[in-house]
Amino acid sequence: MSSKTTASLLAELGKHVSPPMLELVDTLVRGYMSLRKGVAPEANARLIASAPELLEACKTFAEWLRREDAGFRHERDTPQGEAAWREWWEENFELCSQAQKQSRAAIAKATGSAS
Repeated sequence: MSSKTTASLLAELGKHVSPPMLELVDTLVRGYMSLRKGVAPEANARLIASAPELLEACKTFAEWLRREDAGFRHERDTPQGEAAWREWWEENFELCSQAQKQSRAAIAKATGSAS
């Protein structure tokens, strides 16, 4: 993959992520591509094309971790407290499930395999 193609892909990604995240992705992509010299260009293209999905999966996972680390901050010893805990737990369960699905789909896209 040419450096022009890489630059255009990174420019497009830059529209969707913060400058520090873009810098991290740029460093990772350039480092990974230097390790993959001689690998089929299609493999590099798949990896770069999957970067937004990989990033989204990481963001979802990070949000799940943040919520888990914060924990449930209320008492559960009343019916309202138990209902609030159940809602918190179900939201976290859904977030974790979403992160797993996103990760599997992004990995499949990056590797060219079925999810």
